[in-house]
Amino acid sequence: MKKFCSIMFMFAFLIFGLMPAFCGPALALEDAIIAVVNEDIITLKDLKNFLIASYKQLETSIVSEKELQSAAKDLEENGIERLIDDRLILSAAKAKGYEAKPAAVTGRLTEIQAKYPSEAVFLSALAKDGLSITDLRQQISNQLITKYFLEQEIKAKIFVTPQEVTQYYHDHILDFTKPERINLDSIFIPYEGEDRSSAQLKAEQASERVKSGENFRSVANEFSTLPSLGTIAKGELLPDLEKELFKLDINQVSDPIESEKGIFIVKMLGKTEKETAPLDDVKNQISNFLLSTKFKEELQRWIDKERKKAYIEIKQP
Repeated sequence: MKKFCSIMFMFAFLIFGLMPAFCGPALALEDAIIAVVNEDIITLKDLKNFLIASYKQLETSIVSEKELQSAAKDLEENGIERLIDDRLILSAAKAKGYEAKPAAVTGRLTEIQAKYPSEAVFLSALAKDGLSITDLRQQISNQLITKYFLEQEIKAKIFVTPQEVTQYYHDHILDFTKPERINLDSIFIPYEGEDRSSAQLKAEQASERVKSGENFRSVANEFSTLPSLGTIAKGELLPDLEKELFKLDINQVSDPIESEKGIFIVKMLGKTEKETAPLDDVKNQISNFLLSTKFKEELQRWIDKERKKAYIEIKQP
């Protein structure tokens, strides 16, 4: 719910930012015409409703905050263009007879409503957005019609061959390779200001106690100011420090190693050699990625073609 609130905040900022630009004082704000697509006009209310529906869709389909922010930024910067593309797709879909079954619309409506703690809260949120249940059902219907059209007219015609998957695997082999890794227990003693002698003395004491047979973790609990380094992949540390650590044998304890901010003493717990995932383990992942990439490219080609045939006018502020 917190994520949805942040989405709607961005939406509100965008809509109220657009209103002064597109609307004159004598014209009802939401009735202001902001674009014309063939014989279809697009008003500020249409844009607002499109953004609301788009943001609601983002809430249910995008997981990470980074993806969410990226998608929201795209809508903020290109909302009108996205709506024009959407209208072109919807118009083509309806011309070919695509429809949304009422049961499918109801099911999607139920999914959206389930994101809210109660029906009353859901209806209140709709009212604040200037929407009715009928408005939302129409938006859902249009989304489903668009989805069916894209799946049948574009996605169903895209294929990825085994040869393409294999070629991608070999061309991007490093993406499927894990570097050599080591698992370390560690003691870190920081320098105190400009005086390094105190840290060096503590490090010598800790090192002597470990090498005399005292339990490494017990000594670490007494001396170390940081958690254990744990698992480290080659390339993650400074070269000089990494060189010292990766040459240790299993269960070997290093001498004190000075770094820029303090002194490390480490114990090698385990090593894992560099490994590359077999093609069989990642072929589905590659295939899905290539399908997604081809779909986006083909959809953009289709939109570019439709835009050339269409009459499109975006009203200037």
